[in-house]
Amino acid sequence: MEYSRNHQRRQQRDDGEEDDRQPFGQPPPRNNFADAPPPPGLYQPQPRFDPYAPSPPAPAPYRSEPRFDPYAPPPPAPEPYRSEPYLEAPAPPPPFGQVSHVGHQSSNEINPPDNRRYGGYPPSNSSLESYGDRTGVSHASDRNRLPENLAGLAGRSTVKVYSKADPNYYLTIRDGKVILAPSDPSDQAQHWYKDEKYSTKVKDADGFPCFALVNKATGEALKHSVGAGKPVHLVRYDPDRLDESVLWTQSKDVGEGYRTIRMVNNVRLNVDAYHGDKKSGGVRDGTTIVLWDWNKGDNQLWKIFPF
Repeated sequence: MEYSRNHQRRQQRDDGEEDDRQPFGQPPPRNNFADAPPPPGLYQPQPRFDPYAPSPPAPAPYRSEPRFDPYAPPPPAPEPYRSEPYLEAPAPPPPFGQVSHVGHQSSNEINPPDNRRYGGYPPSNSSLESYGDRTGVSHASDRNRLPENLAGLAGRSTVKVYSKADPNYYLTIRDGKVILAPSDPSDQAQHWYKDEKYSTKVKDADGFPCFALVNKATGEALKHSVGAGKPVHLVRYDPDRLDESVLWTQSKDVGEGYRTIRMVNNVRLNVDAYHGDKKSGGVRDGTTIVLWDWNKGDNQLWKIFPF
């Protein structure tokens, strides 16, 4: 009897404890927050498909370096830079006391280009240089400027060279050639310097002193030809270099002040106005200058006379 009572009390105690236990698998008790969201479940349903909903934004494209295509056309040229035109301010007036030098020519008259054609070294003092001046003003200082290699001859008087065959034609340069042309004192190519720098050092076989004939317009010196009947040449004059090929001498006076002009190292070859004698038609515009053996013709007799 004692055993059955104890067994009954133990069973009642166990039944009471089982009443206090939470059944397995039941959800935990709810908290006191009424607005708290429910805990997520193991399975989330997919949202319903809406055919009228806007499409999601496209992902950014993948960018990589472009591959080089040797056959692709070149890219178009960029647009040229264009700026808005602006107005320049007028030039300020010249300060008090400043002088502008102009020629005595009307501004309405355009100074035409010089038709003279010089040698291989264009003269810096020709009117071709100042042509194009919109005012039509010519500057005397430009016309009188010497080639730089003739700086040592500045201030010296120039000479004219003409033949007894026709004194109205002067020795000049045209198209790189030495010729005779109608006399024109304003033509700088008809002005020559007679440079006697080496006259005391170099003489010809007859004992006459040498000289060089240097053109004022071009700075070129008269040079020996390659032989009889050949035209004389021109070469840029170097006053500091002794060059026998540009040295000449004059013979004694053969009448009326005329003399022959011959090579310093060969007095047999004389400066000759080719076919300038009367039998051959006389001197004309463009008569060529050559070297020739002495034949006593008027076209081999010359005067070198100051302008």
